[in-house]
Amino acid sequence: MMSENGTTQTIRVVSRQGVRKIIQQLSAKHLDTVDGRRGRLRISYLAEGDAEAHNLGPIDITTRDISEEGLGFLARRQLETDQKLLVTIELDDVKYEFPCTVVHCTATLGMYKVGVLFDFAC
Repeated sequence: MMSENGTTQTIRVVSRQGVRKIIQQLSAKHLDTVDGRRGRLRISYLAEGDAEAHNLGPIDITTRDISEEGLGFLARRQLETDQKLLVTIELDDVKYEFPCTVVHCTATLGMYKVGVLFDFAC
């Protein structure tokens, strides 16, 4: 969604309801669902984005999946458990920002698999 001056709109997602709307948009695109060991519905969602922490510059990420509680992504930089991040992803020309907390970070093939919980879901 472009504003009148041609810039992309940015929305900070701060509630489970906001994430539900995004998941509904993704589900409408017939993306795969994942019902993993967590017992929660997750939507497979591959997209480029970035994560920012107060003590680090921007970190390029590639999302893996999203649920009402959190997001999984790949990063080239190791992140610390309990580290606070602001993750930004784009969907349909809208940038969504998610305040979140790292819950795990595991090395894999030269990258790191990262799981975060949205701060409103903690």
